[in-house]
Amino acid sequence: MSVDKVLEMEVFSPEEAWTLFRDQVGGVIVDSPNIQPIAEAIVNDCGGLPLNLIVIGRALRNQNNAIVWKLTLHDYQSLGGLKTRDSEALIRQLKFSYDRLKGHATKCCFLYTALYQEGYEIRVSELVKHWVEEGLIAGHLVYANEKELGIVKDHVDAFLLESSDDGVLSRCIE
Repeated sequence: MSVDKVLEMEVFSPEEAWTLFRDQVGGVIVDSPNIQPIAEAIVNDCGGLPLNLIVIGRALRNQNNAIVWKLTLHDYQSLGGLKTRDSEALIRQLKFSYDRLKGHATKCCFLYTALYQEGYEIRVSELVKHWVEEGLIAGHLVYANEKELGIVKDHVDAFLLESSDDGVLSRCIE
């Protein structure tokens, strides 16, 4: 593969990083005296990398339990090296996102997307139909759609899938 142009990306300043993280989590939660010091440590550990800030912020959205925040910080720190831009750090970031998917079915449904070729665009309706047919989710297709759209939303929120307005998904993991 040849490259026509190399773009050097800058990391966010501490102020920009805090603003982005705060927007992802929600200001009321982050401003809580029990959570703010933990949030600041998380932002610092993200090293100004926007993807890290967004993924962690979304994982903690609407979470006002300081213990959960401390555990998340500990888990994130235990991955180590996420301030770098190498492929191993990216894999650890994706693992962090995957580990925070709620429930076995949600994880299995995400893993099913790996069966699609790189760059393949997946219609949400097609994906849900396959999940039902494969027994990954229980129930009849008509009744499954509402629940499974929640699963799809969880994948998109965790930056594991990308969505468009016309009901088409694509894999972020290439």
